[in-house]
Amino acid sequence: MRRACPGVLVPLALTLGLGAGACATPPEREIRLAEAAIASAQEAHADVIAPAEFAAAVVFLDQSRDAVALGDYRLALSRALDAREQAEVARRQAEERRVVIARDVEMTLVTIQAVRDQATANLSDARTSPSSYPGLADLEATLATADRAVQEARSALARGEPVTARDQLVGVLEQLREAVDALAVTAPVSS
Repeated sequence: MRRACPGVLVPLALTLGLGAGACATPPEREIRLAEAAIASAQEAHADVIAPAEFAAAVVFLDQSRDAVALGDYRLALSRALDAREQAEVARRQAEERRVVIARDVEMTLVTIQAVRDQATANLSDARTSPSSYPGLADLEATLATADRAVQEARSALARGEPVTARDQLVGVLEQLREAVDALAVTAPVSS
């Protein structure tokens, strides 16, 4: 009969014993840390800016809670740690993407201002003979709408909400360009 080597069994027994003891209670601390990380990610608007990463963190946290309910504390611990890590990834990505979005909004605002300046110059010319420019009222209305959108976007940027600012500007540049082009098409021909 062959005997097992006691040098191997003792460390194995200790490892198994310690592993079982480490997960004998619900990982409440780790779950609280994961919840805090998710809250921090949400404050950084990760749910909007990094939705896939944020959703993964929430799923891991739900799985951790489900595992606690089933008494599988080892799985609960693993999922709580995953939730925390994923929430931290979501927060970091949201912060990085916010910077990029804010920069893109600033560039869009500069472009809108350039097109608006062109529109204002065209308006000045058109106002000298308004009956010759049927698109004049449309351009004036589009300028007013663009001005409101720009003001709201700038306010959102000042509040640290670049996503809201970006959303305020959706379609504004295109509408301005269309109105400027429409006015140019209807301009009377000089003799």
